[in-house]
Amino acid sequence: MDHDEQAEFEPQDVAFVYNIDIFQIWRNPLYVRVLAALTAVARSVQELAALLSLPADRVQRYVHWLKFQNLIVSLPGDEEGEPKFRLRAYRFRFAPWLFAPTNPQRPRLISFICAALFADTEADLMRSLREGTIDLEKEPPAANAFFWSRQILEMTPERACWLQERLQEIVVEASRLSIADEGEKATYTLTAVAFPSQIPEGEYDPTAAAF
Repeated sequence: MDHDEQAEFEPQDVAFVYNIDIFQIWRNPLYVRVLAALTAVARSVQELAALLSLPADRVQRYVHWLKFQNLIVSLPGDEEGEPKFRLRAYRFRFAPWLFAPTNPQRPRLISFICAALFADTEADLMRSLREGTIDLEKEPPAANAFFWSRQILEMTPERACWLQERLQEIVVEASRLSIADEGEKATYTLTAVAFPSQIPEGEYDPTAAAF
């Protein structure tokens, strides 16, 4: 792959991963920052270190592990020969067979997901509250507001698929647009969950107000 090919390299829309230990990466904010920095353009270790304000040797370890896990690819470097790295795909998903009832690792994978969605989010929220970066009295939309919503909807399968597609489109669009945004930036946590729920009969009123 020459320099022209590097400029033309485009990550896949979706790539499957087969090792559930990779989920630990998404629970580490520093790994996530490195991955985010490689979404739009290829960068060298030195460029990543400067962008993220981290020691180069530390970034090198992160890059090595991400490449070993096949989450990023190595591309030709500049005139000095330093290789550059780029995200392999815009979106990663666990291979469907990992969720099969016959897979003995399925309970561990579900535990990882729940920890990332709920326990890690709660810890992140409490940390932000202690640091004063969230103003709970601010109503969204506001840069330092706490936006949250929980709703129980009655939907057809078609409407449920529509909702999932729209949520994914919004997340991807926000990710791509934020890369090009100029000015001072802050880190935001986004947690989204939508699934068919089993609520006991009589415990749900579809006309009730949602939060």
